[in-house]
Amino acid sequence: METRPTTIQNRIEYFERNYSVLVDVNLIGDKAFTLAGAGIRHCRFCQRKDGLVTFQDEAHAFPELIGNRILLTEYECDQCNAHFSKYLENHLANYLGPARTFARTRKIRGSLIQDFR
Repeated sequence: METRPTTIQNRIEYFERNYSVLVDVNLIGDKAFTLAGAGIRHCRFCQRKDGLVTFQDEAHAFPELIGNRILLTEYECDQCNAHFSKYLENHLANYLGPARTFARTRKIRGSLIQDFR
C-alpha cells in the first residue's frame, strides 16, 4: 500500500500513476458537452437503470451554481437530480456565498439560489 504523497512532485506522480484522463473538455465557451456512454444508462448515485428511472432532465456534471453551464451528464437520473436541486444546491450556494461573490459567479435564472453581490 502506498503512503500518502507529501510533496507536490510526489502528488503529481501519485496522480499520474493512479488516474487517467477520460475526457478533456474546454469549460470556457458556449458549446455544451455531455458525458455519456454506450449501453444501458444507469444513475451514478442511486445505481438504478433506465426503465426503472427516467433521464429526461438536463443534469450538470457539477453544479451550475459554481459556474458550470456547459458540462452535462447522462449519468444522473431525474429523481436524484431533483433531490440535489431541492435539498443540497441551495445549501451549497449559501455556504459558498462569499466565494461566489468574489469570483463573480452569476445566479441561475429561475432558481432559489441567490446572487450575493
